[in-house]
Amino acid sequence: MLPTLPPPTTSRRVQERPRGDALQALLKACVAAGGERGGLSMMAAIESFTLNLEDEEKREENIQAFDKVLQLIWEWEIVSEEDIRAWQARSHRVLSCLSRPLGSLIDPRFCRMRARQADERTARLLRITIDGARSLRERGEVFIDWLEHGEE
Repeated sequence: MLPTLPPPTTSRRVQERPRGDALQALLKACVAAGGERGGLSMMAAIESFTLNLEDEEKREENIQAFDKVLQLIWEWEIVSEEDIRAWQARSHRVLSCLSRPLGSLIDPRFCRMRARQADERTARLLRITIDGARSLRERGEVFIDWLEHGEE
């Protein structure tokens, strides 16, 4: 028999969302718990969240500000520069996988079959469209440029 939960009471205190240092610590812990691929997983989660916002206006605002998101997670040391660069580089393979017909996945000229299939499957499961991924990569290029040339 399963234990029963006590009925909800109105006196329960609602916890506030973590802010600043608490949020930074929480995000770092999430990435660390993800192991070696934690940074890339966080990038995929942020990408999926951004591209799947229901409010179209908010989604577009978030896409346009994505380089600032990358800057923040880099400055807060949530995701390493290497992981951000890997996400940016890997995305080109994902875009090519999404834009090709399924039968071309075994073409060795573009990338290894297993990696392509995994990239395509992941992008589809996270509901990442070609246009959305391209938009975020463009903003990612702005961040990479900022990293390489310094703040203007």
